[in-house]
Amino acid sequence: MTTARRATALPDVPTVAESGLPGFNISTWYGLWAPRGTPVTIVVKLATHVAAAARRAAAVRRHGRGAGRVLASGFCPVQRRRRKEVGGDREALGSQGDQ
Repeated sequence: MTTARRATALPDVPTVAESGLPGFNISTWYGLWAPRGTPVTIVVKLATHVAAAARRAAAVRRHGRGAGRVLASGFCPVQRRRRKEVGGDREALGSQGDQ
């Protein structure tokens, strides 16, 4: 498991961090983006409906069969995560991260 937490579907499989690389945490995540200038009311409405759909039992079950889990967090947490991860990538890549 490359994420910081063990997968619910594979509780006996240790994470990479537990296996000797402390701090290792790579995950795949998805976000929904709207064009710049989209009214905040529309963004909030979209985020609310997408989060509700992601929390439906069928979606949670589908993602839970593998190593995935659903985190429907809204638009502000997605923006923070994107900024944090892109910043980390830029540090690792140096000037190549700006291309």
